[in-house]
Amino acid sequence: PAVFDLEPADHERVLSIRFDPPGEDAAVVRKAAYSWGWDFAPRRPAVGVWRPVELVSTARPIVTGVRFRTLSLQDGVARVETLVDHEGEAEVVTRLVAPDGSVTPGTTELPAPALWWTHDRGTPALYDLEVDLVVDGEVVDTDRRRVGVRTVELDRTDGAFAFVLNGVPLAVRGANWVPPHTALGAVDPERYLHLLTAARDAHMTMLRVWGGGTYEHDLFYEACDRLGILVFQDFMFACRDYRDDDPALVAEVEAEAVHQVRRLQPHPCLALWCGNNEVELLAGLLDWESPSPARGLFHELLPAVVAREDGGTPYVHGSPVACNSRTDGDRHAWEVWHGLDVDDDRTGVAWSLDRGLVDPAS
Repeated sequence: PAVFDLEPADHERVLSIRFDPPGEDAAVVRKAAYSWGWDFAPRRPAVGVWRPVELVSTARPIVTGVRFRTLSLQDGVARVETLVDHEGEAEVVTRLVAPDGSVTPGTTELPAPALWWTHDRGTPALYDLEVDLVVDGEVVDTDRRRVGVRTVELDRTDGAFAFVLNGVPLAVRGANWVPPHTALGAVDPERYLHLLTAARDAHMTMLRVWGGGTYEHDLFYEACDRLGILVFQDFMFACRDYRDDDPALVAEVEAEAVHQVRRLQPHPCLALWCGNNEVELLAGLLDWESPSPARGLFHELLPAVVAREDGGTPYVHGSPVACNSRTDGDRHAWEVWHGLDVDDDRTGVAWSLDRGLVDPAS
């Protein structure tokens, strides 16, 4: 988001926003990559305001962010932590309201917690987290959101790519989520709920928010929280030669990452942060300048932001993690998508770095 401070004035003002054409280099413009054309989408770079614009006027302390995480689950007790960011001096008062209505004030431990599960394993139980800023006994600002008590881990033992929820290994069934419309602002809430409910009814337990699209609306993640669907969340980088030697772009990426990690961290559906989609894989296949492009972004900057601003959700630098190795659990089956026969006498038809690249028309 863009935030601008307005100095006091005694006259009327007009808010004017000018958008320049996005240009041709999608690797340096922080816009949805698919809008430059993809196998499922036309070339239609969008320009304009597609999320709310607000004018905020206050001289009182305000809540600027809330993070909630489950530190551990052990012996029937959950250790949890609430972090509240705010501007101005104020007392922070927090309460957790359990699904049964019981209230726990300012807690760090929950005995016999109601755990958040995927819909196939149990109930995606949600607590109401209430945050108040208090000055001289008066509540001056509030934040209300729903959170879940759960732990999530990624098991990479011997090349595995297995998710562990509340200590229980999961058999994940899911899909790749791409933007549901070429015009980002054209999808109403009912459409989101319809698609996500259909995914749940198809017994899917995870959706991957693909890096060639966009970070989704709050209502997407709120629905996944309620429906018991985990989210594999890409940062928005896909299939391009991104660079990390432009200080202005690096600063823009860091600001973007900090905002998105803080925004999405409290959602119990969030299971993984992923640096990019297929960037390293394509670098090796297409002979880009560096076999590990933008290492400063995917191996240094983004994991540092996740560790600092999230502190609990796993991170991988990209997908496929091991450049599409046949022995790794995170693999993109390009030979299926492109109709290639892996059993004939051609080598490399799997399109992975350990087998080389073959022209599918040959």
